[in-house]
Amino acid sequence: MADLKLASIKPWAPHRQAAPVTERPGDALSVASNGTRTCVGGWQLEFSDAVAGEAYSVCWDIDYEGIARPADMLECLAYWGEISRDSSRRRDSAIASWSYLLPERTGPRHLRFSRVLKVPEGVDRLTLRCTFRWSAEGKAVWQLPRI
Repeated sequence: MADLKLASIKPWAPHRQAAPVTERPGDALSVASNGTRTCVGGWQLEFSDAVAGEAYSVCWDIDYEGIARPADMLECLAYWGEISRDSSRRRDSAIASWSYLLPERTGPRHLRFSRVLKVPEGVDRLTLRCTFRWSAEGKAVWQLPRI
């Protein structure tokens, strides 16, 4: 199996006014509320060199604070293909398929999102998104995913 190569890391949000506060402290990816309940967005990571038919295990750890309902307010998605950083549409024509990464509580303020994903035919790019949404307060810090 070929290793995936990290091609880019960029903030994403469906609209500028909804965008959370994003920072990159070292190798981590921080996302904090913008002070409104309409806050939604986070980080988008694109990986290249996926091999059709191969399976990849994705594991993404996060720590959070001040988030009332982490199961609702934090999510991770995997898209096979490319998606615009200002799009929240999962049915984009450039997306072959998408999946939720599944959350597991691994500590008092720690979640691990993971899933084994199979590369569809005709695609060589995996786009991962971490999302902070619907909270007027709080912060989450994602470590870089392990694939």
